[in-house]
Amino acid sequence: MSPSVPLSIDRLHVKLAGKTIFRNVSLELNSKMFVTVMGENGVGKTSLISALMGYIRPSAGRVLFWNSELDGQSRASLNTRIGWVMSHREDYPAGLSVGQILKIHAACRKNWDHNFATELLARFDLDVRKPLTTLSLGEQSKVKICKALAFHPELLVLDELTANLSSESRQAITDVILERFSSGSLSVLYVCHSKEEALRLSDRVCVLTPNGLVDR
Repeated sequence: MSPSVPLSIDRLHVKLAGKTIFRNVSLELNSKMFVTVMGENGVGKTSLISALMGYIRPSAGRVLFWNSELDGQSRASLNTRIGWVMSHREDYPAGLSVGQILKIHAACRKNWDHNFATELLARFDLDVRKPLTTLSLGEQSKVKICKALAFHPELLVLDELTANLSSESRQAITDVILERFSSGSLSVLYVCHSKEEALRLSDRVCVLTPNGLVDR
């Protein structure tokens, strides 16, 4: 694999509680490419993202980011290049505001762009004083994409970011993602369930099955 390739998945096999979720998942996501992975509910889309992040240990196969595994030695360096967005609701202390959580993430990212973060907040009409626990689903997703984009990652990994959102929130978020992708400096792996959205956004659409990825 070339060091310039942001993501390579080689024959990944994941089991949970002794049950095979999927096997033989392979994908090479080249620089400045937008790839969407679709699949039926329960096929393992979120498990795939968790395996990429290192939260699930695969029973076989490898995941490489720019020719490096996401392990203890490389994680800090790779986390300055990868923006992650997971589908689950994030659990923060009660009372923590939008502005406070962004400050926490800014302190962990040496390449955090405060001006761009402020621009995104204004564009999404997010109130930095608002407690995270009071946000709507759409507002939560907007905060997630702010955190993932504000440090100008080279690779963006999105797990069901726009699921169950209003059409207005979905459009606002995908517009920002497409603008960043069109700038020519970003690669995207997007996991979603909407065929229409996948075809509109992507260079390539794959379907996750129990036996690997199939091009759509």
